[in-house]
Amino acid sequence: MQVIIPNTDASTGETLIMPVTALIASAGSAYAVEAVRGGKLVRVPVSIGLVSDAQVQITKSDGLKAGDKVVVS
Repeated sequence: MQVIIPNTDASTGETLIMPVTALIASAGSAYAVEAVRGGKLVRVPVSIGLVSDAQVQITKSDGLKAGDKVVVS
């Protein structure tokens, strides 16, 4: 399964929500997701906010771009 990142604008108060199964635990308490770019997987660091049983709020990611496909397992 993949999630396509929509165009979001911080000034509108929109936030990015994706399935919690997209998260990859990194060193320490850091997280990342895998984006598909040019047919290859690229690990992108993210900061998370609220988490529920099924979804997670992405509060910051300098590497995710509108239209990116994110791998969900």
